[in-house]
Amino acid sequence: MRLVKLTEAEDIANAFEKMSSTIIQQSVARDITIGYQGGNETVTAYWHPQLNFWSRLDSVVNPDKIFCTFGTGEALVGQTHSITIETNLFKEGGSWAIGGAFAKDLVTGKVHLVHTGKISGSKGINMNNFLDRIPNGKRWTIHRIKKEIIKIGSIEDDDFVPCLHDFILDVEKFKKEMTGK
Repeated sequence: MRLVKLTEAEDIANAFEKMSSTIIQQSVARDITIGYQGGNETVTAYWHPQLNFWSRLDSVVNPDKIFCTFGTGEALVGQTHSITIETNLFKEGGSWAIGGAFAKDLVTGKVHLVHTGKISGSKGINMNNFLDRIPNGKRWTIHRIKKEIIKIGSIEDDDFVPCLHDFILDVEKFKKEMTGK
C-alpha cells in the first residue's frame, strides 16, 4: 500500500461526500449537545444503533475545515455528550496541523480516512503515547514524505463504518487507560 494525502479541494470534497453519505445511510439523525473545552453546542449527530457511536459531520460551518467528531454511546437529546476523537479535515492543502485527512492508495486507487494520532487531553493523553499503542497493522507511512499515520479504513469498502467504530474504541480505551477511568 502506497498512500498519498489528498490535497485538492475537489478531491477532498468528493471523499467527504462519499464518507458522510456512507455514515449517514446507516444512522439515525438527532440534535444533541456536544461539550468541549470552553463550551458546548447543539449539532446534528448521526447515531449508529448497531455499533453504538455517534458522528458529527459538518462541512458548512467553517470556510477552511470540515468537522468530523465522534463519540461513543447513544446520542441522546437533552444530554451533553463528550467527543472521543476528532478527525477534522482541511478543505484543501497539505497541512497536517489537525488530526484527519484522506489518503489515496496509489496501488488500488481506494481513498482512506487516516489520522495523525494527534489527540490531547489530561496528563499522558498525547500523540506519542497514543501511537505507541496502535498496532503496526494499522500504522502506515505517507508515501514520499515519510509521515506516519493511522489508517482508519477505506471509505469505499463495505466495512468502513465498523473500521471507524474500531478506531473510536481504540481512542476511548487509550484515554481510559491513561486516566484510570
